[in-house]
Amino acid sequence: MPSSNNGEPLREFQGLDDNETVQWSQNARLSYRTCVLQGVLPLLLGTIILLSLASASHTAGVVAQVIMNVVGIIGGFGLLIMLIRVLYKSFQVQRTMYYITDRRLVEVLGTFIVREIPRTSLEGLEAWQFMRESLSHRSPGKEYINVRVCDPVSSTVIVMSAVGTDVPEVITKWSRKRRNTGQSR
Repeated sequence: MPSSNNGEPLREFQGLDDNETVQWSQNARLSYRTCVLQGVLPLLLGTIILLSLASASHTAGVVAQVIMNVVGIIGGFGLLIMLIRVLYKSFQVQRTMYYITDRRLVEVLGTFIVREIPRTSLEGLEAWQFMRESLSHRSPGKEYINVRVCDPVSSTVIVMSAVGTDVPEVITKWSRKRRNTGQSR
């Protein structure tokens, strides 16, 4: 099995043309910021609010206890829904890979192509016209960014989550290659 640019084995996916070759690939990663903002932070805030209501119930009487019970039930379901959402998102992200072939940029979920942007749609454009990047998170010795690539022809958007900082340069070089000759402009 061929390997990707970072040494990981390439996963097979459906929809690759017979004479199309994969030039680059990378797994999606889950941003720590996403886990904290959508999972841990609401869980902590919910716990703090419930504890505050519980301590207030000693002085406020029956009304505060009724409010605490209602908020506790609603908050508990809300926290459960948030936890399920974060787990689902992390599962989906682990199954996502991004590929650059000689013809298109592809987002693959499992073995199926979810979104694709043909290189012909990006030819002649500067990187700032079709690509945006933002910091995802930092880990010791490495930064990860989110890259948003927009197809100006079909309005397709591929958001590459928590990828390496070299990805914008790779996409820019790929979009500038001439289709027939393979040379850079």
